[in-house]
Amino acid sequence: MSRPLTVERLRLRRRLLFWLTLPIALFAIFWAFKFLSLAPTAQNAIDDYDDGLYVASEEASSSLLFLNVVEPYLPYFNRGDAYAADQYYGPATDDFEKALELAPLEKKCDVRLNLALTWERFGDVYVQLGYFQGAVQLYEASQAVLDDAGPECDPPPNQDELTESKD
Repeated sequence: MSRPLTVERLRLRRRLLFWLTLPIALFAIFWAFKFLSLAPTAQNAIDDYDDGLYVASEEASSSLLFLNVVEPYLPYFNRGDAYAADQYYGPATDDFEKALELAPLEKKCDVRLNLALTWERFGDVYVQLGYFQGAVQLYEASQAVLDDAGPECDPPPNQDELTESKD
């Protein structure tokens, strides 16, 4: 036979239930806030970039790096764009390489293109400074990024070519 619930046992049960569900509720609140803040923060980074506020764009993109499970490559990509626009080519290439690792297949071509362009601009700086051998290596790195591209960077078939091949 079960014992009747006393007021003290009810309080103890409520306290136990509260402490057991508190971590779950806090976890849910954290992730809700995280997911709801991703889009506005990303848009803020894009707007700052469009307005020429590259440092602000870098900071906004950096804030998206923590526990980004939705599109983990995107903050690196956006921050790399801001670094490159601000002519910080070393950090830009680092971010683009990280973005290339994390990007889904359909986005890898965009990342490759920006990475190759950044290596090329970095090479241009070396040419201006008279470091021609270093510039050649940077240009080769740019070409290697494009050469390593897979089918994700193949241009779509031309409709005219498809029509002619059927005839």
